[in-house]
Amino acid sequence: MLNKLQKYYDLIIQEYNEGDIYFFIGLVANILLIVSLIPIVIHIVNINSTYQYPLSSLLIKIVVVIMWIIYGFGRGSEMIILRSVILLLYFLFFIYMKFIKGV
Repeated sequence: MLNKLQKYYDLIIQEYNEGDIYFFIGLVANILLIVSLIPIVIHIVNINSTYQYPLSSLLIKIVVVIMWIIYGFGRGSEMIILRSVILLLYFLFFIYMKFIKGV
């Protein structure tokens, strides 16, 4: 695990040294996307309800995330795969809350 983190750190430093601003925009966008989901999860857990979250939207998002995972593997982009897996877990949490817990 530590070697994997070192690899990511080295990649970030390399991209920084090369001045690749697009890499950093993508990195910051991915981090902000994941962080933006935390308040929604906390809200759902606190009120114990997913009533206002439509099922059709949830299913479309799951299909899109699966497509992003496939794309990430095809491109060999670990950043896309990681972000997409986190989003998939997020949407599976919604399904769990909506259908398993019934809230």
